[in-house]
Amino acid sequence: MNDADLEQALDQQISQLPKAIAPQRDLWAGIDNAIEHQAQQQTDKVKPRSVVYRLSAVAAGIAVFGFSAWMVMTNNPTIDGIDSIDGQGVVAQQDMANGDDETLNYVNDLSSLFEQQKQALLVKYQDTPSYVDNWQGQLDELDKAAEAIKQALVNDPTNAQLIKMLQQTYQQQLDLINTVNKSPWQTI
Repeated sequence: MNDADLEQALDQQISQLPKAIAPQRDLWAGIDNAIEHQAQQQTDKVKPRSVVYRLSAVAAGIAVFGFSAWMVMTNNPTIDGIDSIDGQGVVAQQDMANGDDETLNYVNDLSSLFEQQKQALLVKYQDTPSYVDNWQGQLDELDKAAEAIKQALVNDPTNAQLIKMLQQTYQQQLDLINTVNKSPWQTI
């Protein structure tokens, strides 16, 4: 049998069915209305949830951004000229506004404070074996860099970036001394 014969056989069997089962009116209009009404209810339910989800996503994004900014600020206190060596939060911009002499005095105070902290660390670790070779060569290179930055500050004492670089160089020296004298097992 082919498809045409099957369709004819199906039509014949449908015509032989009793007519009492047939509905008295057309039901498709009611089915259509029910489907549309159900779809409308679902879209009404989705819209408030969608808005809530979007607002939640925005709030979560803001919270993540705020938390990240807070973590960066607490873990990197050298941002915006804040001095991380003495922990006092001295802002270099304030010193620059007061004139060149005060800026140079600030640099000299910063250098003397750094030297004190550096000597204190070297005394603390003098009996501790270092776990890295040639770390004193690296320390000498950082000293030369600090001297070059201080010389540049003599020529341009109002340059905030140079002061930040000097602070970071000093901090790198302190971090180097601490790092080379700690056992790798202590950092785990």
